[in-house]
Amino acid sequence: MGKLDRREKLALDEAYKLFRSISKDQSVPELFQLVRCLKTVGNALDGAAEGRLKLTVRLWRRIYGALFDKLLTAYSAHLVIYDADGGVLKPKQPIPAEAILEIHPQGLRRADDKFKMAIEDLHPETCQLLTKVWTDRGNFSRRDDFVSSECGDYCAPKHFVIGDEILQAESKIGKERAYTRWWDLYWQAYCTQDKEEKRLITKQMESIEAVWGDLYY
Repeated sequence: MGKLDRREKLALDEAYKLFRSISKDQSVPELFQLVRCLKTVGNALDGAAEGRLKLTVRLWRRIYGALFDKLLTAYSAHLVIYDADGGVLKPKQPIPAEAILEIHPQGLRRADDKFKMAIEDLHPETCQLLTKVWTDRGNFSRRDDFVSSECGDYCAPKHFVIGDEILQAESKIGKERAYTRWWDLYWQAYCTQDKEEKRLITKQMESIEAVWGDLYY
């Protein structure tokens, strides 16, 4: 996980609120807001996988998937598709079942502004339209590619995630625990004279901030 600029930090509870908002009215959030939200949920899933964070992973994965879907269908992007062995597909090559999609949204300039997801985890409607785009044009998608003939306008698939009470509780309790832990580390870093220990403590603090945002309040 790369070091995050403070402007990129968005707390997990705020990311969940954004997800709830766009899933209700199908609105399109501002690009940088959506990207921050995706990064936060992704960092949370990484933390859970590494045992640093307790989450109901299957639910948060679905939220990540919904946000990824929104980013792909609402903004133009450069597409990279990897096969099961990690090889990069050439534009217009047939997409294998176990492929991984990587998107680089247009308008973002940082090297880490890219997001991955297994093709099989995409919403079926999105996957169908993506396949058409890849077959017809290649490695660049536009918002218009995901216009629904039924809606007559941009109409992303609706995502419904069961478990609202669990997700809200994990957001609230997790932030409270993160706040306590961050300040414990803050004072440890303040008191130690050992440079290596300070570096390790600072790294832990940054890891917490990557999920819970700025806790210096």
